[in-house]
Amino acid sequence: MSLTINTRLLGQGNTVHINRISESLFRSIEKLSSGLAINRASDNPAGLVVSEQLRSRVASLNQEIENTTNLIHKYQTASANVGEMRSQLTELRTMAVGAANAGGNSESSQSAWSMVGEHVVSQYNRTAELATYNGVNLLDGSEGSVASVSMLEGVDLSSAEAASINRRKVVKISSLSSSGFFFFIVSGSRGTPRRYAR
Repeated sequence: MSLTINTRLLGQGNTVHINRISESLFRSIEKLSSGLAINRASDNPAGLVVSEQLRSRVASLNQEIENTTNLIHKYQTASANVGEMRSQLTELRTMAVGAANAGGNSESSQSAWSMVGEHVVSQYNRTAELATYNGVNLLDGSEGSVASVSMLEGVDLSSAEAASINRRKVVKISSLSSSGFFFFIVSGSRGTPRRYAR
């Protein structure tokens, strides 16, 4: 008894052709869905190498942009706090001038000058202490800070004589702050701190 196997060559040819069309369609859909011209090495081996290098570079540049943006926000925060402290110094200087008026202040008004002065000094020191960005103090001169600012101490407006002395002290501090009293610290290329007057 003999066996006969019939082969439909035309059907096989159609199957191979359909498989090729399906593969081509899949690759087209893959490119459309990814938005990339090169998805695998078989698309363009040399082009894939260049593409991956460019992707890596773009990712690095995006991270550098994000880092720079964070630094800008950090310095903007520090600048806002320093501006507030300068306003407080100006206010304190004005009060010291008023408190130094020996002929025009009564005992009660001198006491009032002194109380308000203590309040402004407290606000100034509090601003310097609480100026932070992402949990890092900005004005205490520690690692990660952008400036080193000393706290105000010994400001006495309780008498005209003391107010006159302290007026000169506040004027000196205020003028120093305007001409570079605050030094911003940035990291050098090898992590070496460098100071820049603001």
